[in-house]
Amino acid sequence: MDVSVVTPYWNEALNLLERNVYSVATQKTKYKFEHLVVIDNPNVSIEIIKYLHANQVPYKIHFQNAGLSASRNSALERASGKYIMILDTDDSFVEGRIETQINYMEENNYDHTYGGFQPIHGNSNTPEKEKVIPPEFSLDYLLDFNNICYCGSNCFKREVYEKIGGFDVNMKDGAEDLEYWIRIATNGYRVGLLPEVLYYLGITSHNMTAQYLAEGRFSKAYEYIRRKYPHLKFTT
Repeated sequence: MDVSVVTPYWNEALNLLERNVYSVATQKTKYKFEHLVVIDNPNVSIEIIKYLHANQVPYKIHFQNAGLSASRNSALERASGKYIMILDTDDSFVEGRIETQINYMEENNYDHTYGGFQPIHGNSNTPEKEKVIPPEFSLDYLLDFNNICYCGSNCFKREVYEKIGGFDVNMKDGAEDLEYWIRIATNGYRVGLLPEVLYYLGITSHNMTAQYLAEGRFSKAYEYIRRKYPHLKFTT
């Protein structure tokens, strides 16, 4: 298997999961890929299960509010691809994403790459005209708690995961992906920016990021990261 796409699901609307799964299933690429869904909710709607069955998407139901990191890790343990892509439920791939990004990594021998996004607001299937392309990778950006590696655009080699482990399950206040990119950066892996839109970022008023911002939880996450890496010089 060349690519494993990992989607953690909690309790999002069915139409968001449909958009997510369709964007992966319709990728036209020479690379072999699989899509793994991990459901962090034992009381998941039967409609969700029926949809995954009908579309032959492997899934696993486990935990109860164990958190995003634990869900991602469960899929990573089952993933067989040389490359790993993380795609949250309310996000979706642009056409040709897998082909474009894996070609870029193969040609440049990158261990980890990321790129930009276009937002999709609410339940729409139409992306906004706005395109967001992040700056070049820099550990200094990360140490200022700027998460320039937007999660849905990331791809890293399986060997990276095998070396540094999964996402930190103690992080339940957000920024678990930021901590992972810091870990990649401080272990000497080659990281590259692909300056193209790689995915559509789903934005709703009740998604996890909006909820955590409203509850002020990210400050707790940042403090946890500071304690975890006392030798690094954080700028804020």
